[in-house]
Amino acid sequence: MEERGWDVHVATSLAEAETVLAGLRAQLDTVLLDRVVPDGDATALIPKIRASHPNAGIAIVSAHIDDELALSSQAQGVYVVPKPVKLPVLCRLVEHLVDAGNTDDVDRYASAVGLSPRERAVLCLAVSEMGGHEIAGCLDCTIRTVETYWQRIFDKTGKRSQRAVLAAVIRANNNEVG
Repeated sequence: MEERGWDVHVATSLAEAETVLAGLRAQLDTVLLDRVVPDGDATALIPKIRASHPNAGIAIVSAHIDDELALSSQAQGVYVVPKPVKLPVLCRLVEHLVDAGNTDDVDRYASAVGLSPRERAVLCLAVSEMGGHEIAGCLDCTIRTVETYWQRIFDKTGKRSQRAVLAAVIRANNNEVG
């Protein structure tokens, strides 16, 4: 990831991660957590990350995903990505998370048409040019579930295609919701 010009801080334990967080002077754009680390569950860091880096996008990458993690993560606006994950997908997720602070256009549109948090997540990832399978991987769901979310988005927006919805998001950025 350094090859893409990103500053990467690596920690292999909760204690090391807390030291890294405490020593940072700049705001983080993105945090990737592996759930299981030698000294505990890295999800315990999420409240600390939110407190010190409120605009950072957060994703948990783990082979240990259960219903509780999926639900609590969704409520906290945290993506859950099942292992194994291919590097190109992970890089696209990071790019999306970096841009997450710049999703006012998506948020404006999602609020105007009444999208649920999960529908909004699908739309954000689609705006980041992710396809259905990549979105499913990022949201830890099946492609069928992503298709269901799209159908709900179509129903709420009155649009008949993903392209039409994405065009409406662009118009929303110009204060022309519809």
